[in-house]
Amino acid sequence: VVGAVALTGKVVKAFIQKEYKPETFLFIQLMGGGLVSMLVSVTFHQINALYIPLVLCEAYGVWVSIRRLKQRNIFAGRVYAIVLVLVYCVCLIGFQKDYYTEYRNVSDVFYGAGLKDSVTHAMKACQDKGFTTITAERSVQWPRMMLYTEVKPSEYLDTVVYDAPPAPASFEVNGILIRNGIDTERLDPQSVYILYYADKPLFEKNYELTEFHDWYVAVPK
Repeated sequence: VVGAVALTGKVVKAFIQKEYKPETFLFIQLMGGGLVSMLVSVTFHQINALYIPLVLCEAYGVWVSIRRLKQRNIFAGRVYAIVLVLVYCVCLIGFQKDYYTEYRNVSDVFYGAGLKDSVTHAMKACQDKGFTTITAERSVQWPRMMLYTEVKPSEYLDTVVYDAPPAPASFEVNGILIRNGIDTERLDPQSVYILYYADKPLFEKNYELTEFHDWYVAVPK
């Protein structure tokens, strides 16, 4: 807040006086990031446009507050700077602790942890046991399925059946049909499934389940 207010004040003053200030570029980035962030539905990553200018404003606020305090009292300014650095170091340690422990567990699902291994296992199960269909939960996201199955562009374009373009309802790779979306009311006893852990109870009776983080591969028994 301190940085944003100081930045806005300096840019407005420079505009009125028709002076060049390099902070103008940061102000434009802050306004642009704010505007973009108001035009999207924020998910796990879509507010990154605002994150960087906010961090820069934070640093700018620290610099402005230290400089102004030093102008009044050099000793007080130095003590303030030391205390501020120590506080930020403590916050950094706390951030790193949460980021690589609790937050990591939450974020893994958004980054698809375990999906690549799930697709590899499902493909191998089809090859070993003669199944020709893999049905994947929609939250797997079809671009990941294309990436992990290593489907060739020509093969994809020749076999794709669209649901709501560009999302495919299905496509084939190496003779295996990849279907996008699970109909839990009508499970195919001849299909290998890639599912999220919440749907695990539906498959426990008739399928062999292999766990990969929050995902399971269900192979017909």
